[in-house]
This record gives sequence, C-alpha cells and structure tokens, in this order.
Amino acid sequence: MNLRAAEEAFFTAREMESRAIRLYERALMLFGQQQGMHAQISAILREEKEHLRRFTQLSGEYFPSQEDQALLSAKAADALFTGGLVEAQRLGAFDSPRGLIAYAASQEQGAQTFYESMGKALEEAGETDAAQALMKIAREESMHLHSLNTRLREMDA
Repeated sequence: MNLRAAEEAFFTAREMESRAIRLYERALMLFGQQQGMHAQISAILREEKEHLRRFTQLSGEYFPSQEDQALLSAKAADALFTGGLVEAQRLGAFDSPRGLIAYAASQEQGAQTFYESMGKALEEAGETDAAQALMKIAREESMHLHSLNTRLREMDA
C-alpha cells in the first residue's frame, strides 16, 4: 500500500470536514438568532460533526507528516468552503433557512465529487482499501446531499 497517498487523501477529507464544522459553528454564533436559522444551522452542524467522526474512524492510523499537513490543509481549503464564512454570506447562505440549505447542498455536491475523484485516483494507483474507504465517504456525502435536496423540495412545496 502507498501509505503516503492514503495519508494525504484521508487527512484532506478530515480537514475538509473540520472546515465545515468551523464554518457552521461560527455561523451559529453570528446568524443563529435570525428567524428559523438556529435549528437549521444546528442540524447541519450535527451532521458535519458526525461526518468527521465517521471519516476519522474510517481513516484509522493515516496521518501525514507535520511538513505535509500545511500543504494538505491548503488543498482542502481550495476544495470546500472556499472563501469561508464571508463567501457563504455573500452567496446568501444566511439570508434564510432555504438559502442555508441550498448553500449546504452545493458544498456537499462539491465534497462528494472531490471524495469520488480521490477514491478513483487511489483505485487507479492500486490502493484498493483506501479507495473503498473514500468511496464510502463519497456515498455518505451523497446521502447527506439527498437529504438536503429533499429538505429544499419540502421548503419549495
């Protein structure tokens, strides 16, 4: 097994989920008092924390060296929640509960695509176990995306 490839993939996945948690924690402090926002942000935050817990469990002992962590953190920042809270606000994520769910769904779609591409790259490199774990992460993101899209449809009905 190419330990370095698996370390990088799993660290990046954990870092992406950690960024999501930090964004929603800050959003809860800043926008949680707005009409209908506290419950929606809290629900998404719980889901992201569960993602991180499960992804950490799946990744086991894969941790890159200290030298590589800064580079991989930057890679994760480019993949998900680019622009952070300010960009999310600019995109209307905190204008309404529907705006929040739509924003979260767009981020989940990006995460799913990213994890699938990492899984496929590891599969092509012969890293079957790591690839399967990342594809499982992508499937979990897909289920979360489906849940968010269902909530959007219910809001629109």
